[in-house]
Amino acid sequence: MSNQQWQGPQQGLPQQGAAGWQGPPPQQPYGAPSRKSNRLPLIIAAVLVAVALIGVGAWFLTRPGDPPPTADPSTPSTSKAADPTATPTVEKRRVAFDDLPPEVDGWRVKPAGTGAYYITDGREDPYGADAQINVTGADDDITVDTATTGLAGPIESPGRRVVCVPEDIVGNVSCFIQTSTFTLIVASATQEDGISLEEVQAIADAIAAKYP
Repeated sequence: MSNQQWQGPQQGLPQQGAAGWQGPPPQQPYGAPSRKSNRLPLIIAAVLVAVALIGVGAWFLTRPGDPPPTADPSTPSTSKAADPTATPTVEKRRVAFDDLPPEVDGWRVKPAGTGAYYITDGREDPYGADAQINVTGADDDITVDTATTGLAGPIESPGRRVVCVPEDIVGNVSCFIQTSTFTLIVASATQEDGISLEEVQAIADAIAAKYP
């Protein structure tokens, strides 16, 4: 052995082993705590996200319902008003014998051409024939107002469906009857037959009552 003393492995130098060379283990400063991965920022961020999600969910659950949409008054309505229903036109006809009341206050109806007349027992004209109340229909659908224009002393029924005059344009006692079925009906009697306006009006009112 040489004069130099053998020295063992020096502290701090790398060691050669069977597994190969390994560096020295890392050294911590004296008194320092062991280092761990710092996850605190991640935890705080996760908590904030959770709180935000809970708040949004609570807002959706508790908010009031949306108000119904209101129409803008300045916007014209798109709905179309219903067209008015047209009143059907009823074609009127002239009154006939079969349309008249058979008897009114003892006056009985008789057919005569396109019209009819009423007679009663014990009433005669100046020539010895039956006194008559004639009933006929106008050719055109004129109104009561048109027929009685300018005639004096009219006597009107409610609604002017019957208007009687003591003297018409030819001098007869006449009543004019307006119905929804016939053209203007005229009941009349000559003054020489001695038939009163009240008797003619009774027949006119009976016809009007039968045909509103």
